[in-house]
Amino acid sequence: ANKHHPRLPARLKRFNRLFARQRFAVETTFATWKNRMRLRAIRYRGLAKAAGQILIAAMAFNMRRWVTLTT
Repeated sequence: ANKHHPRLPARLKRFNRLFARQRFAVETTFATWKNRMRLRAIRYRGLAKAAGQILIAAMAFNMRRWVTLTT
């Protein structure tokens, strides 16, 4: 909380606590894509090429994660 964002009501605090684990898993994945892989914008035109770029990024992320988990 700060002067621009007042304290949250108890109801919203409980809601955030319930979804924090799920949100953490997703947000860290996207943060890794953006920061480490520099995937801030889609580089290709067309849905198929864009999907291919995301697929390759996901494969690279999973391979890197696999190496980290197995060592």
